Amino acid sequence: MTEPKSISEMTKLIEKEYLKKNYKSAIIYLNKIIESEPLDASHYFLRGQAKSQLKDYQGAIDDCTKAIEINPYDNDFYIERAKIKYASGDYRGGIAEYTKLLAQYSNANFYFYRGIGAYKLKDYQDAIDDYTKAIELESINANVYYFRGQAKSKLKDFQGAIHDLTKAIELEPNNSQFYRTRILSFCELKDYQDAIDDLTKLIEMDPNDVNTLLLRASAKRKLGDHEGADEDKKKADRLKKYGDKV
Repeated sequence: MTEPKSISEMTKLIEKEYLKKNYKSAIIYLNKIIESEPLDASHYFLRGQAKSQLKDYQGAIDDCTKAIEINPYDNDFYIERAKIKYASGDYRGGIAEYTKLLAQYSNANFYFYRGIGAYKLKDYQDAIDDYTKAIELESINANVYYFRGQAKSKLKDFQGAIHDLTKAIELEPNNSQFYRTRILSFCELKDYQDAIDDLTKLIEMDPNDVNTLLLRASAKRKLGDHEGADEDKKKADRLKKYGDKV
């Protein structure tokens, strides 16, 4: 590793190490910079991010906390600490961070990410409430509808889930995960025709998806379309045997 001669040179080397994902090397340079400039919050922030990438979550949290002590007015430091707490599995700690931020700013992303923490803790109604607030502030984020739909399905509100997933699909019509999740709610309601329609859309996106063909075969069979089910099953079997050369 090249020995830097100045803060400016070390800063450039840190940028290079980050781009190469050499986080250990970046931390070594940041340690040297912090020795020279111990009251610059941005150095602790960057070191915290690097430690987080190396899964040293407590070290990362400590660095973000130090950055906040030096400069308590930069929201990025609180946001990063919340993300690190989530990454470490401390969802309650992350929720507390977003709650502090929301006490100062009504922000759609803060509600969204606090909702994710609640969802991870299986507090599905709290998650729905936060996703709803995020939508009220910013109604064009497909992911918020998607996550709210997932939370509703956990509470067995399958119609509500379908409504949200439909909105997500309207905003991002080529997102296959949205269709896959909506299919689950259709099947819970035994609405196999709409499930088949979504499975057909997925097959249009990826004609060689064996699992989707088998799911459509199963749905067709439930509606008594045994001929259509057999056709899907045969194609899936050919794909399993020959790959995409069918």
